Amino acid sequence: MAPISQSQPLVSMDDPSSLIDSLIALTDAIKSNPVFPIEKKLLLTLSDAQTLTGLGKATLKRAIKEGQLKAIRLGGSWRIKPADLEGYINGL
Repeated sequence: MAPISQSQPLVSMDDPSSLIDSLIALTDAIKSNPVFPIEKKLLLTLSDAQTLTGLGKATLKRAIKEGQLKAIRLGGSWRIKPADLEGYINGL
């Protein structure tokens, strides 16, 4: 079964079995892309930090480069410990 896209209607009233197929596809999509709350992560991405703080990525990157925000580079992207982000925000 093909994944559900935003352009596909979720339910077709013409075929009741399509509801079941749609629910199965939606369940499979959720299982393959689980949602994990940002506040429970051990390391945050820049996008996570941006979402939590409302600061722009450029601001966060500048803080990292200036040594104001402690972060590490993993696989080409920045990772920030939540406690380090909190410390940076408290220092603003």
